[in-house]
Formats: sequence, C-alpha cells, structure tokens
Amino acid sequence: MSVQVPSIYTIEIIYRGIHQRHLARNLARGIAYAARIAGSVALSYQRYGDDPERDGSPAKYFVVIAKGASEEVLDAEAARVEPDYVDVSIVLDDSILKGVESWAWQGIQPVHLKLRAGGLLIVVSKRSPDELIKFIPTRDSPYTLVVVYGERSIGDFWTFPDDGTVERILGAIAKVLPNVLSLDDVKKYLENLDKPNERISRALEAYQSLVKLREVKPGEGLPYKYEPPHLPGWKDMMIGGAIPGLRPNQRNPYFTGGTAKHYRPVINFDKCIKCSLCWEYCPDSVFDVTPDGYFNPVLAYCKGCGICAEVCPVPDTIIMVDEMEFEDGYGKFIDEYKAWKEGREAYRKWFESLLPKAQIISVRKR
Repeated sequence: MSVQVPSIYTIEIIYRGIHQRHLARNLARGIAYAARIAGSVALSYQRYGDDPERDGSPAKYFVVIAKGASEEVLDAEAARVEPDYVDVSIVLDDSILKGVESWAWQGIQPVHLKLRAGGLLIVVSKRSPDELIKFIPTRDSPYTLVVVYGERSIGDFWTFPDDGTVERILGAIAKVLPNVLSLDDVKKYLENLDKPNERISRALEAYQSLVKLREVKPGEGLPYKYEPPHLPGWKDMMIGGAIPGLRPNQRNPYFTGGTAKHYRPVINFDKCIKCSLCWEYCPDSVFDVTPDGYFNPVLAYCKGCGICAEVCPVPDTIIMVDEMEFEDGYGKFIDEYKAWKEGREAYRKWFESLLPKAQIISVRKR
C-alpha cells in the first residue's frame, strides 16, 4: 500500500503596511481559494496581528498550499510567526527590493532571505529584470526573478484600488507555477467575483504577455551580506530585565526604518530659505541642522511621508522622488548636503534631472 506524501508550497506576500494591506489580503485570499478549487487544502495568514500596521513598513501575508494533506498539516504550518523557508516570494512594491526592515533588532534583511534555492521571486514593477537585479543582494543559491509588469498599487487604511493587480499576479502564478495553480483554477475563482469577464481578461493578459523571467545565478546582484543581529539575552540585560533607552534627540541605531518609503525627499539647497519648517514638522526627526543653518535629511531614517515637501513654502525646493531612481540603499544613502557642498553645479544638474520625476504627495489626503 503506497502512502501519498503531501506536497506543501509556501508563498509569502511582502507589502507596504497600510498602503497595500487590502491588496495583500485579497491576493492571499485569492490564491488560497483558487488552490482549494483545484482540490488542494490551503490557508492564508498574516504575520502581524496588530492593526493598524506601521505606515509603509514592510509586512507579510503567507499562503500555505498542500496537495494530499489534511487541514491539520496546514494548522501546524500556520502556528508560527513566519515560515523558515518559502517557495515563492511575491513583492508588491519594487522599492521593497532595497531592503526589508520590518522588525526592530533584525536589521535590514534581503528581500529573498526566506526564499529556498531555486525558488521564485515575483515582483510587480514597470522595470525590467536586469534593472531590478541591481537592487537585489547576491546570494549563494540560484533563483528565478519574475517581473509582473504593472504600476505600483497604493491605497490607504480604508480604500482598495481595484486596479487589476490581484488578477495579474494570479495570472503570473498560473504561468510560472502551473503545478500549484493552473490558469483554469484562476478562471474558476474569478468567475465567482463581480465583473468576472474583466478580471479574467486581466489574468489572461498577464499570463500571455506581462510576465518576464530571469534566471539569477549565485553571486549576481548587489554586494550585501546580511549579518543576523545579536539579540540580548538575560545576561546582557540590566537588573530587572531592563535595556538601555534612547536619550533625547537620539535616533535608534538598531531600527532605522528607512526602508518604509516609496519616495524620498531631495533638497534644492540653493533655494532653501532656512525657514526650519521641514525640521519642525518632520514626524521622525530625520533632519539634521548643518553648521550654516540648512536642514539635511538623514535618509536612513526617513519614512517618505512627504510632509516636508508639503510644508516647504518655496516651490521645488523639496521634491519627492521614487525611491527606485536611486541606486543606493541597504543602509547606504546619499548625503545630500555633503554632495551639494562638494559640487554645487553637479548637484544642481542632478536635482534638475529629478524634477520631471517628482511626485505630488498630498499628506492631508492620506
């Protein structure tokens, strides 16, 4: 008598807290329901049980799909903070490729830290795989980079932009993982939703033409080695289990939070009138006062909220630019004030080249 060994597939969905919470939830739910239609057992769960999530910080949903297994197998898989390894990582915002810093004390982790050798890294982006690989750290094992062409989908705490991102990713999964989720399974799931023909058309479009693959070899990508942090044990703590706190005006060196931003501020120091409003209104105190009275953003701590750009009284002095326009990150960010002081003309030309790419972000509408 042969015993059927269950095949278990684990998928993580990495998204921006609040901005993509509904998107990630709907996608996780869709994958799980489509898998159940195919005859597998499946469930989805969220790593964070607390709402609201931190604004823009990377967060995760998980989907576990098991063929030939019972519900108890899935219950055991879900009874943890997160899996040790995943077969597929889905990244809903390409700027997350520049680092995942979602837990204090963990440091900036590579986006594919949990991905098994030979796994799939699926990214929603308008950039090509060759462009994206410049932002992804190297690793010792191969994987496949899958780009689903599309705009970054951003909502807020209450709204969900039903722009077809869920359907496109479902179509992409059917394209690259047909043994887990077939195109017919996706169609059957979408037929049960409103506007089924429109949703199926989106999934078919991705399946047929919007998916680009790139095999990534060991050693390809951005040189960055993640060093797991030393978490303090009871011998490291002070009497009573206390740990040192931060002094006034001191930033937390163990949790910078700079990976929480879609956009970053870029300062035109030549137009700055030193009014100090950016420094006063910044909710994360990321501006340092320079010796000559300017205000320099420490981008490793900047969350990209856009308040500084909105309160600045001088047009085009602080602009917000897509984070993926800058080939830095993983804790290494340009010092804008230093760059300006060292070469004002070069900095001016650089700033002017970014002006057409500036984003209009209304904080009051968020």
